[in-house]
Amino acid sequence: METANQQLQLQQYYYGELQENYKANRGLWHDMRNNLLTIRGGLEAGNCQEVKKHVDNLLAEVEHPAALHYSGNPIVDSLLFDKVRKAEKNKIKLKMEIRVQENLEVPTEDISTILGNAMDNALEGCLRHTDSNIEKVIDLQLIEEKNHLLVYIKNTADDGEINLHKEKYVSSKRKGTDTGFGIYNMEKAVLKNGGNIKIGFQNGWFEVKILLPLNRSLH
Repeated sequence: METANQQLQLQQYYYGELQENYKANRGLWHDMRNNLLTIRGGLEAGNCQEVKKHVDNLLAEVEHPAALHYSGNPIVDSLLFDKVRKAEKNKIKLKMEIRVQENLEVPTEDISTILGNAMDNALEGCLRHTDSNIEKVIDLQLIEEKNHLLVYIKNTADDGEINLHKEKYVSSKRKGTDTGFGIYNMEKAVLKNGGNIKIGFQNGWFEVKILLPLNRSLH
């Protein structure tokens, strides 16, 4: 239990860092006009060395060329920003349907634990594929509707990597590493918020379906 709590604290710190990085990148794109004016001024003045230095600094700060706005919720967007990069880097097809409000009524640490662990598990499941003929795919639905938040993630998976222990799915990561707390922490956060979670594997897909109640009024 102590090790699991330590792992949870590390995850919360990690996702806090992601949010700060996300904000920094949003700020950079916001200042793009000023940066372009600076570059144009340098070119008109014939100061190519200064322009090159300025461009190099911008390239060092920009981590990803894609849009950083997925939902409007800073926690969700910072998480997805990181996961989209990892999926693209590993040639994993990521399909997303995101419909949540900016002020999502789930505690920051809990949505970080739930969404972060679910996406990490999906990425790892795709990376453990042994059949090169199967396309690596992750399908994410994050939908707020009728005072509930639906988190549905499924990924293509190799049935040889799926472990079932005491009627529960457990991590299939290599032995000897400090892993295996992802599903446990995710379930703990779901139960804390009065939700329910279903995990299953069928027809080559590993699925996680989570439903969390929200306190919004119906009108």
